[in-house]
Parts: sequence; structure tokens; C-alpha cells
Amino acid sequence: MDDEKATYPLYETLRKHGIRNICVHKGVPGLFLAQYCHTDDMARASADFPDLNFIAYHSAIPWEAELAEHSRRSKAKNIYAELGTTAFLIGQNPERYARLIGTLLAGLGPDNILWGTDTPVIGPPQWQIEAFQAFTIPDELREQHNYPPLTNEVKNKILGGNAARLFGLDTDQARKAAEGDLLYKLRDDRNPPVHKIDWTKVRVPIVFD
Repeated sequence: MDDEKATYPLYETLRKHGIRNICVHKGVPGLFLAQYCHTDDMARASADFPDLNFIAYHSAIPWEAELAEHSRRSKAKNIYAELGTTAFLIGQNPERYARLIGTLLAGLGPDNILWGTDTPVIGPPQWQIEAFQAFTIPDELREQHNYPPLTNEVKNKILGGNAARLFGLDTDQARKAAEGDLLYKLRDDRNPPVHKIDWTKVRVPIVFD
């Protein structure tokens, strides 16, 4: 991402066309080449293009601390973490998930964390939304690591407010458009099928350390 000959011209082109959000896969090394899953290159690019927003998919897990440190050290306001894939930890390892969220809140701040579900791969996202809405960081962990509180206000920012701001969306208009959509009317979250898969118990080949 910090290749001045190959990649920087792309940023310049995106900038000319008014595109400000750069979304990139980071983390999840079990499925991708680990050397490209770290965040050093993204940190350097974000410093060289402060008017662009650099969004790390999967929060660069298991290197979310690395991502947070880049933001904290540079005081960059244009580094973001997206939470896709990480929700598995809510059921499998809630303490690890608490450390993930706490680290991101402390390093990037509540305005720079975006909701994500990896829905096309993982399946319907409702369980992730409900699990996150109910999730809390244990007081002992918060006090030990000085994590900011995960309040309902912060959750609302993460679940949609931050993305709406970043992509220039009017949430009221978006809600009305969604509620008028045929797929929205056909969905039936309150009456799931009998053989619904419990995605919190599905194991994926990812090392979360």
C-alpha cells in the first residue's frame, strides 16, 4: 500500500474522482500471506495521504494492537478498523473479543471503528448484531488496561453511525429506502428456520493468538 511507484498513482486517481475511502484486507493470516496482512504499509500510506481514509478489514486481527499503535503514535485520524470476521470470538472467546474491542477503542477511538459481518461468506448477520448489542467489556479488563467504556452510544456509532458519516449517508433516508425494499419486507428474523446454523460454533482456520 505504500509503493510510491505502483500504488500511490492509484490514490491520486481515486482522489481526482472524489473517492476518499480505501478499504483493504488486513489480518487473518491463516487464509492469506502473512507479510501482507500486517499494517505498516497502510500506516505509511495514511500518513502520506491524510485526506484519504484507510479502512483495515477484519481490524487486522490478530494484529489489532499493531493497528491501534499506528494510529496512536501518529495521531492519525484517517485510520479505521472494520470488525468483519471478529464476531466469532464473542461466542468462542469473549475475553479475547473484549481485548480486541478495548484495544481498538483505546487506540483508534470510538469514531474510527466500523461495523462489519462478512455476511456473504459467513451467512445472515442478525446473530452478530444481537451479540454485539448485548456485549460488554468486563470491568476488571477495563480497569486493568484502561479501556474506554463500550456504551450504547459507542455501539450505535460502530453499528452504523461511523460508516454513515464516512460514506456520506443520510441514515433516515437510508432506513426509509431499506424498509420499502422487497427483500426487507420478505425477511423473517423473528421466525428463523428450524435448522438454522449456529454460526458462533462454526470453527474457522484462523489463529487469533
